[in-house]
Formats: sequence, structure tokens, C-alpha cells
Amino acid sequence: CVTGRTNEPYPQEEAQKILRERIAEIKNHPALLGWYIGDEVDAGAIPHQRKLYQLMKAFDEHHPIYGVQDRTYDLRPFANTMDVLGLDPYPVCQKPVSEVTKMLRDGQSAVFGTLPTWGVPQAFDWAWYGPGREKTERFPTFAEMRSMNWQMVATGANGLFLFAFNCYFYPLCKDDWRPRFALACEGAREVAKMSDVLLSVDPAPKAKPNSDQAVCRTWVKDGQAYLLVCNLSEKPLDLAVALDSGVWRMSGTEVGTPATMKDARTVAFYLDPIGVSLVRLDPAG
Repeated sequence: CVTGRTNEPYPQEEAQKILRERIAEIKNHPALLGWYIGDEVDAGAIPHQRKLYQLMKAFDEHHPIYGVQDRTYDLRPFANTMDVLGLDPYPVCQKPVSEVTKMLRDGQSAVFGTLPTWGVPQAFDWAWYGPGREKTERFPTFAEMRSMNWQMVATGANGLFLFAFNCYFYPLCKDDWRPRFALACEGAREVAKMSDVLLSVDPAPKAKPNSDQAVCRTWVKDGQAYLLVCNLSEKPLDLAVALDSGVWRMSGTEVGTPATMKDARTVAFYLDPIGVSLVRLDPAG
């Protein structure tokens, strides 16, 4: 991260020289994904962030610049300070897990859908950030972690950064870090195994659930359709999802709960609270 949360002065000549040299050292490394320009930056720093963005693009025009914000009400002016938008709802145990979908929808609306999104699911316990919170906070369950990951994907994210490994070593984290890290990895692997599908740009039928308690997304890869559905509620959900084109038959379940076909364009689900299902459909015509 090359900037902080406050309205820092624009880098002067010596600082620019150091920044240019550091970027030049690694900008051609094959492991470099992009540059992280800011973490939950105050709105007062927007002029600084814009200048810093332009400076970094001048030093490396080939890698995206990524910024993460924890709110959406003042997000719009940040749109020209980054190439990729990150949003970090961190709802457990602060808010309903459905806050993930709300924040990503609000964030994408704030920037008029002009920025790709790499979401930031919660993989930490808020109790690690201050004493006296052990009774009200906890680490996410696997169901919550799965829901956060897939809600972000369903609402348009094409990248995820689980936050964060270093938290497991905070002084207030007294338990063994390895089971938590294993849980986070399990959730991440579930998404990673579907990466070829999730990044497909083939035209796909649009999905419409018959409940506002669900969020959906579809893809087509090698002629097969994939339908993702997330239950946003804390109750079981009996759901039908209609596809607007194609004739389909059920082929299998990639993640979560299996589903059935009501007809050639309608898929029926019965989802657990905050449950997830990603099913594969074959053409039936």
C-alpha cells in the first residue's frame, strides 16, 4: 500500500524518485498482479489519491491499480483514483451477512458499473481488534465464509482477497491460527476451482429468482450453463429461478446444495439459511 488513510501531501521530488525506483524493480515480475493504492481512505484525500494514481500509471501503465473502501456513500469521487474497486463489508458479527450483497450493489451503482470489482471477504474475528469484545464477536463459520465469497461473485466480483492472514497473529488472537487458516483456504479453494467458468465471457442466459431474498449469476462455458444462487436470509428458502433463454437439463452440482428442474428454463432450489448452490446445466435441445 503506497498511501494511508489521511490527507497526506502529494509525493515530492525525492519521494517520487523512490516510488519510481521501487516500481521499476518489480513491475516486470511475473507474480505482480497490480498496485494497492489505498485502504479505506478518507474522502479528504481524494485530490491526493488522484495525483498519486496518475503518477503510478506514468511509472507502470501495464498493471491495474486497486483501492479498497469500507463504505459507499462517498465512493463516487474515488472512481478516477483506481482501476479496480475493492469493497470490504466485514459483517460478522456486526451486521447480517446479506450486507455483502447490499454493499457490492451500492458500490457498483456509485461508480455506474464502470470499475471491475475484487471483493474482500471477512476472514478474521473483530475481537482481535480490541479487548472486551470476546463475548460479542467471533471468527466466521464456514457457512458464513462460503456465503460471503459467493455473494461477492454473484453480485459481480471477479476477484476475491480474503482479509487477512496477518490478523491470525495479532496479540488478542489467543487460539491456534491453523484451523482458521484452513477454513479460509477451504472456502477460497471452492471458488478457485471454478475460475475458468467464473471468468468466462461467453453469452449466458439471464437468471431471475422469484424472491428478493436471493441473488443469482450465470455463466456459459464450453456450451454448459452454470447458475449460482445465494440465499440472503437467515431462514431456509424455497426458490425458483427462471432463465430467459435456452432449453436446459440438470447436469450436476459444483458447490453447495443440489437443485432440480421444474421445466426446461426453471430451476428449483431449497436452500439452507445463507445457503449457496452452484449447479451445472446441459443443453437439452
